[in-house]
Amino acid sequence: GIFILKKFFASFLMATVFLISSQAFAAYEVTTVDEAKLAEVKTLAVALPMHYKIEATEPTVLEFAAILSNAARVSKLKVVTYDDMVENIWHDAKVDIKALYDDNSKKIYLENVAKHADAYVVATSANNNKFIQFFFDVYDTKTSDLIYRLSTQSRGYSKDLKGYTKACEDFYKQFESEVTKAVKNARKKK
Repeated sequence: GIFILKKFFASFLMATVFLISSQAFAAYEVTTVDEAKLAEVKTLAVALPMHYKIEATEPTVLEFAAILSNAARVSKLKVVTYDDMVENIWHDAKVDIKALYDDNSKKIYLENVAKHADAYVVATSANNNKFIQFFFDVYDTKTSDLIYRLSTQSRGYSKDLKGYTKACEDFYKQFESEVTKAVKNARKKK
């Protein structure tokens, strides 16, 4: 009787650890720099990520921008994709920032983004280790001040489309939660 109970408990414990292992190894660090500005974010634009493809399975920087744009589907936020921003800038400034692909394109992006969004996100991948780490920095479009940062690392983030997609979806879920909390806190203060 007691032997069977010990075996059952050991099996149950192993199954529980196995089922939650991907979440157990996920580490999130959220930093809200300016809750008042965060509460005002209604539209978020995607900027070109800071990313260098190291392994063949990893996306290119433009593919990473598309992944970040498409991952917004998990939230209710209004998101202006990177491709839409490229098109908006073409119409506004008659400049193709994809063709420039340099510091000048970043400057032109920053000069034009406030016309289309309240904030913009820059994703950064630190993919030179065994486990990839992502940083998602959200800036105010009018001042370029940092208003929010999510740093995340998990064994569940593989160095492929699936891993990058999961990290970007996690960002939107966390960010939307923080915006909702900031809006509630702003209402309490009134």
